[in-house]
Amino acid sequence: MNKSKISESDQGNAIGGGVPARIKLAKVPAGISEIKAYYGDPEDPETGELDGDFLTERTTVVDLPFPLRLSWRPEKRLERIRVHNKVAESMVDALEEILGVVGAEALDREKWNYLGGVFHYRKMVAYNALSTHSWGIAIDLNPHRAGWGKSPATQLGAIVRAFKARGWEWGGDWPPQWTSDPMHFQAATGY
Repeated sequence: MNKSKISESDQGNAIGGGVPARIKLAKVPAGISEIKAYYGDPEDPETGELDGDFLTERTTVVDLPFPLRLSWRPEKRLERIRVHNKVAESMVDALEEILGVVGAEALDREKWNYLGGVFHYRKMVAYNALSTHSWGIAIDLNPHRAGWGKSPATQLGAIVRAFKARGWEWGGDWPPQWTSDPMHFQAATGY
């Protein structure tokens, strides 16, 4: 692929091609019970707030292979993000593949480097349950284009391929009874 321009054929849910996955997720838990058993519980049972021990013992700050712009403040570029220890290598590896396939200049020029969130202790938008972001096992990329409720075809194919090849669940593949969320990638299923 020409690294100076993103082709239209690279947009959307086109799986196949790309660079082979190097670091897959060791496990992809299904449902809340498996998520808590594998990743731990970020909620302090006494306060209902973020458990400080979870934050210090189960999450880490990683260097990004290319800067990500905050979607709500695009002039701010992040070079590091906080994620769960068990997904850190796989997430960074997916981002490295995206950089290698698309290129930093094209990602920035075409605005495919926008971050909607990673680790953020909060409830889901539509449900009274913790979001997978509360564990640091989810990442939202390009919400300005591929936001909640939008068509899966709005997300860049190179991004989709990189994360799915490593075992990440993509919100663009969710069944019709769930709202499509093509910006969202998570290291868990069924939740």
